[in-house]
Amino acid sequence: MTQTFAEVARQVAQDLAKAGIDDNIREAHMLMAQVVGAGASGPPPAAEAHIAPAQALRIKDLAARRQKREPMAYILGRRFFFDHAFVVSRDTLDPRPETETLVREALSGPTRQVLDLGTGCGAIALSVLAARPDATAVASDISAAALNIACLNAQRLGVEARLTLVQSDWFTNIRGCFDTILCNPPYIAHANIAQLAPELAHEPLLALSGGADGLRAFRLIAKKVVPFLQPGGRLVLEVGWQQAQDVKGIFADHGLRILRVVPDLDGRDRVLSLQNPIDKPAPAG
Repeated sequence: MTQTFAEVARQVAQDLAKAGIDDNIREAHMLMAQVVGAGASGPPPAAEAHIAPAQALRIKDLAARRQKREPMAYILGRRFFFDHAFVVSRDTLDPRPETETLVREALSGPTRQVLDLGTGCGAIALSVLAARPDATAVASDISAAALNIACLNAQRLGVEARLTLVQSDWFTNIRGCFDTILCNPPYIAHANIAQLAPELAHEPLLALSGGADGLRAFRLIAKKVVPFLQPGGRLVLEVGWQQAQDVKGIFADHGLRILRVVPDLDGRDRVLSLQNPIDKPAPAG
């Protein structure tokens, strides 16, 4: 017996609500649109339209994944970020709206030679390249699987000719000097991860855990970054909403000038913009 779109949508929304998902009606429609072919942002079928049994089963399978709190972006295979749809997978962090603050800050100044550390799906670097046709970027990640996703996204956006992908543990395999270095590092204190939203359990731990106090990556970047920044070049970082003062101190101790702290749309300190005032030579190679 076939069910109507409205019947299936109502049941899926109820199941999602039982799993503690607040926006259950909208998410039910997103899951259904994924299966019936309209796309997550397209118009749904009419409420009285019938859904084939195979489609209803597929919708329920997707809903079961969401009930286990798998991020919607992984289920749909994409995340909309800064005006573009990016392919994502469990090999990459699910880019969040607050990270768009970092992209906007990057685009507030010169961005011709860009380095994106820990690029994941490439959302940061590729958003900059899409907005600045004269820019080139190096995007690095320790994960080869993540770099494969970034490569696919670069091709989808048509910016692959201006992008170099490098498998690297931070600066290990990076060569050159850049006017802009961007990074959304792992900054959650390891002990706090289990207390956060259950969706985070599905994301790469390396992209989340910032060590005991959440500041490990910032200390590493601060020690290594200056030779890779052109004189006057900017380092733009995403930080945890209570970390801005600590991170400012770390980078000030290594000779970088604090330009500003930028709040996200919720008014929380989210992005730290710094500048290299020191004329130091680029690394060899």
